[in-house]
Amino acid sequence: MKYLFTGGGTGGHVYPALAIADEIRRQSPEAEFLFVGRKDKLESRVVPNQEFPIKFVSSIAFPRGRSLLKLFSFVSILCVGILQSIIILMRFQPKVIIGTGGYVSAPILFAYGFLKKIKFFQSKVFLYEPNACPGLLNKVCVRFSDCVGVGFDETASLFAKRNVVKVGYPVRRDFKALDKLKAREDLGIDQSREVVLVFGGSGGSSAINQALYLALPNLITNPNIFIFHITGNQSDFETVPDVVSTAKKLKRLEKEGFYRKVDYVDDIKRVYAAADLIVCRGGAGTLTELGVIGRPSIVIPASVAADDHQVANARQIEMLGAGKILYEKARWVNGKIEMYVDSKSLFDIVAKTLNDKERLAEMSRAALSSQTTDSVKLIVQILESLIEDRSPIAPELAALSNPMRVITEPNKMLSLVENRIKECGGLSKLHQDEINYYRYRADRMLASSAWLEIPLGVRNIGVKLIGVLKYQQHRQTLLQILLDKKPVNTLKRFLGGDYLHNGILRRNVIERGLAQLGECNADTQSALEHVLVEDPYFEVRAAAARLLGQFSLPNTTSEKVLVLALMDRSAVVEVEVLAALGSLATATTILITVKKYRQHPNWMLRMAAVQTLHKAYDRGEIEAEELKQELEEIHSISSHFEPNFLLASRLRDLTKQALSATHKRKGE
Repeated sequence: MKYLFTGGGTGGHVYPALAIADEIRRQSPEAEFLFVGRKDKLESRVVPNQEFPIKFVSSIAFPRGRSLLKLFSFVSILCVGILQSIIILMRFQPKVIIGTGGYVSAPILFAYGFLKKIKFFQSKVFLYEPNACPGLLNKVCVRFSDCVGVGFDETASLFAKRNVVKVGYPVRRDFKALDKLKAREDLGIDQSREVVLVFGGSGGSSAINQALYLALPNLITNPNIFIFHITGNQSDFETVPDVVSTAKKLKRLEKEGFYRKVDYVDDIKRVYAAADLIVCRGGAGTLTELGVIGRPSIVIPASVAADDHQVANARQIEMLGAGKILYEKARWVNGKIEMYVDSKSLFDIVAKTLNDKERLAEMSRAALSSQTTDSVKLIVQILESLIEDRSPIAPELAALSNPMRVITEPNKMLSLVENRIKECGGLSKLHQDEINYYRYRADRMLASSAWLEIPLGVRNIGVKLIGVLKYQQHRQTLLQILLDKKPVNTLKRFLGGDYLHNGILRRNVIERGLAQLGECNADTQSALEHVLVEDPYFEVRAAAARLLGQFSLPNTTSEKVLVLALMDRSAVVEVEVLAALGSLATATTILITVKKYRQHPNWMLRMAAVQTLHKAYDRGEIEAEELKQELEEIHSISSHFEPNFLLASRLRDLTKQALSATHKRKGE
């Protein structure tokens, strides 16, 4: 019997395939195997080490941006890969094709779909989807598969196909007989230590490495801690301030028995077994392996994961009580917004978890209870049933009525958050874990440069989420976006663009971000004053004036800037400036300004001047007698108003209010 496995790029796609192949080989030594992957990926090293043959094809990830050049490159490389895969399929003639996900498997699966369509080749296809949120490739290829195995009950409802079975995550059998004491002895780790394993998946994680380096001084204040750090291909020293000092510190910690750093570990299961707590990414494979050996985890989902599937995986673990989530955050660095892992938050969550022994034990039990299925055995049984043309027999799927879905469409996510806040009666009524998740989504959108309706449109939705969530920690980020003057290229300038962060985005920073954050510190006030005078987009200037008026902070500088802004070439901006002056300027400035607009040819500006008087009177800056006198002068030169004209109506109402207040004062 011939089995062809395709899938790779990361351990989450390679190791399930190896686990299935190992079990088939154990049960059927005569079986023939062939793996198909990419020459420069993990499978090129790991698969031969397990004594399985492998062939390589051309493949590349699907470009999710709007670049036509990248799309053309993708199509070209995929076509080459499909031609290579057709040759492999025709020569090997597999009875079963097992796809374990990742773009590496696209050429083989598409080649098979083509050959099946022209009735030139027939095989059984089993697709495996380990993540809570299915990958794009499996969603496409499900139409010509015979069965889809999923890792979570909730994932099944996301496939429009009947033949979907929950199989869990296939883990190598040698994971299941591990002893902590023996593992520590083999690794040379003191049995009395509290061992924390920190790693970022098969390829490592720069963000996690950097955060750990910065958190180490605080972590080692625990005299019993031992940190086993798997860095991946790069140590990331060059990204840490004071590189030489950090290197010396790590060597000292290694000598003192607090810390050990390695690039890669082939026998990861032994390190798992030695650990009390594991800090890791949210790949389905890693989380399942931790469940098999019963280790509690702090999961840091990779924000770059396709469709945010690592967050869906991590939230499943959190719901089971087997782990906690530490989300990446966004920050402004050298004119760009990037995602990072906060070192202080990393220290806090590790220290708190280690100190709560009872909670740590509960998390360990929950992790063990999450893995009740012999996934490898079940998958092999399903493959046998497909070969024999029988329907797969698998455990019934549960909880499909309310699956955990990761909403990837930014506008839908914004609507969801707004509706949740409304349903719960306010932001303060939401659980902190839910708020943390929504804030992470805002961070992820802020760091995105993707197009959505406008350039940087996903970031635009992130700005709105910052405001909705009252995410005060990003006030400075919003100000950086507002003041950023990075120019666009010549073509975009010709089409009406100005800066990288376009006018609509800058306006929303003010209206949907800063305005909803409330309050006004010195930096916010200074930024608003600057853009009121300097920003090239009139809507941004108008929004800045409006918000300065809403904050109503009497300030000499703001008053001077507003008076200067009355020279703006846009009447829309002038209207907002007049309103702002009414909210914060002195009586002298207001009365002098209003006089200039008594006979202005633009009725909107004349009405704005009247409203300026109204606001100043309401806040007690202008006395009733002063208001009455000013209104009389306006009336004396405004006899041409129509009876129903809005300005005349406003003027009459304000005059009545002033006269009433004057008579009342005289009566007293």
